[in-house]
Amino acid sequence: MKIFCIDAGGTFIKYGTADEKLNIAGTGKIESGAKNGATEFIANIVSLCEKNKFDALAVASAGMIKDGKVIYANDNIPKFSGTNLKERLEHIFKKPVSAVNDVDAAALGEQHSSKKQNFYFLSLGTGVGGAFIRDGNLQNISGTAGEVGYLPALKQNFRIDNVASVSALEKASGENAKTVFKKAAGGDKKAKQLLDDWYKEIAHVLFIVQAVTGVREIVLGGAVSEQGMFLIDGIKARAKELMPQIFFYNLILSLPQAGKNPALIGAAKYLLDRGGDK
Repeated sequence: MKIFCIDAGGTFIKYGTADEKLNIAGTGKIESGAKNGATEFIANIVSLCEKNKFDALAVASAGMIKDGKVIYANDNIPKFSGTNLKERLEHIFKKPVSAVNDVDAAALGEQHSSKKQNFYFLSLGTGVGGAFIRDGNLQNISGTAGEVGYLPALKQNFRIDNVASVSALEKASGENAKTVFKKAAGGDKKAKQLLDDWYKEIAHVLFIVQAVTGVREIVLGGAVSEQGMFLIDGIKARAKELMPQIFFYNLILSLPQAGKNPALIGAAKYLLDRGGDK
């Protein structure tokens, strides 16, 4: 089976083709157009699919998704809430389609690649999202589980999405996140302070996740994970200050093992686990 996989987020639509062993080939990305609204966002997905041949379509998308329908999406994709993504794409392409939240898909991709059975996948990108894998299975019956980005932040009158996302870091600095990390690593005091404040908000998220789920390991996903141990060590330093000792010393903070396209792997896995979503 040739599965065309899409990871459609607030900034980019990543894509690739998977086989039944979840090997991914032919990857690439285009701008998603999400900020211009659901119509353009979906049109870009459809256009991309029309350029490829496939037996089934596996979509990972931003937004809370239950049974292939977007039950809620924030302002990153205006007017996307209520869209039945699975139904619409099946109607267009007459092929089996699955649709799952992009962070849920990334967690499934990580579980497949790492073989870990219990962890929380925290994705830092345009927003902040999460997914809980327990005993090898995704925990999200309602379609709303793991959505920590909507919870209150440490900063008064803000939610976690507004302060702990990579977008928030870039907005605060006025620069690309990679530039901020590079400057901080080089000793720039302003960049170091910006990261320190950002790390504190992420540490707050870790505390919430571990307190609620009891999970020992939290995997930090998103492109920012490319910063490696510089990122891990910075967050752990702030977490040690913020979290009660019993939580911190049980915490394992790790980097993904699924490579650059965990959501593509996870989208394909989600489709195959559901019998090809026939």
